[in-house]
Amino acid sequence: MRRVIQSFQLDRYQEWTATLECGHILLMRHNPPYQDCAWVKSAQGRAQHLGDIQECISCEMPSLPQNTFLVEKSKIYTRNTLPAEFCSKYEPKKEIWVKVVVTLGWLSSLFTPTLLKALCLVPWHLGLCALELHTA
Repeated sequence: MRRVIQSFQLDRYQEWTATLECGHILLMRHNPPYQDCAWVKSAQGRAQHLGDIQECISCEMPSLPQNTFLVEKSKIYTRNTLPAEFCSKYEPKKEIWVKVVVTLGWLSSLFTPTLLKALCLVPWHLGLCALELHTA
């Protein structure tokens, strides 16, 4: 969802982050060619970008329903040990939620056909998936 930048601050790693109107935090790293925001390095640049619109993937992430409980926990997978069924066209069973936590590297996923969004998870950014609930 598109959200307005309300403020900027340094995080604990001394990286600039933006607080969006929804309250979520967005990392504003200047990392060309992936993320081009050299302006974040100066106070004047940050001031000029207050009020800009950014995509908030946290707002689009589904949230767990109340009274959710853990049924099963998988082992920790690596790129080489990830089961083949998770690599292509994986859909959890109805009413089953999948929680994904990346601890090293990144994971890219494309939700289709009802949710045409790409999601890239980086270390310790929580991803939730309940595909049957994404009907539009």
